This record gives sequence, structure tokens and C-alpha cells, in this order.
Amino acid sequence: MLTSLFITGTNTNIGKTIATRALLQSLNDNWSSAIGYKPIIKTKFQETSVLDEINKFTSTISQSSQISLTANEINPVIIQNSHEKKLVIDFNQINKKITILKQKANYIIVEGC
Repeated sequence: MLTSLFITGTNTNIGKTIATRALLQSLNDNWSSAIGYKPIIKTKFQETSVLDEINKFTSTISQSSQISLTANEINPVIIQNSHEKKLVIDFNQINKKITILKQKANYIIVEGC
């Protein structure tokens, strides 16, 4: 049975969070439990504060889920400067978080950055 979906898009601000929220609302309204997860948040520090970016996504997703999660559970990796040449992402950490979240809900909606 399909228990995870990955929402991706071609750019920023094209509706990934809207699609994630809609799926969460639908799944949670139909007697299932679903959690939103954005493992990597990428922000341009000059344009917005990192905390504002995290809070915006976390707040939007939390409103559509029946399960309370911390910002770190929803957003474990934060990239503050996407122009770094040596960018190292710990995918083991991301996979561990997904494994933990799967124990808390029937469905995980993963949003790409």
C-alpha cells in the first residue's frame, strides 16, 4: 500500500505547499492520519529569515494535520545559502526522520524544496 507521496515542482512558489496541504486535509478528513514533511528547507538569507521560512511552512502544515510535531521533526535540514559549492546533506538523518514519522501516521506527504 502506498504510504508516502513526494510533492515536487520546477521552481519555488509554484504551489507545492498548497498541494501538500490539500492532500493532508483530504487524508486527515477521511479518518486517516497524515503528516507533512519537508526534509530540506532552502532559503536565501538576504530575502527572508530562516526562522520565518521554517515557521511559515510548519504553521501551514501543522494546521492540516491532527498530529502535533516540532519544527525539527518536520524540517530537519536547513540550507541557508544555496550557492555553496560544497553542500553536504545527511540523507541518513532524513531517512531516520521519515522512519520515525511513519510510526506516528498512516501517510507521509514529503515536499521537495
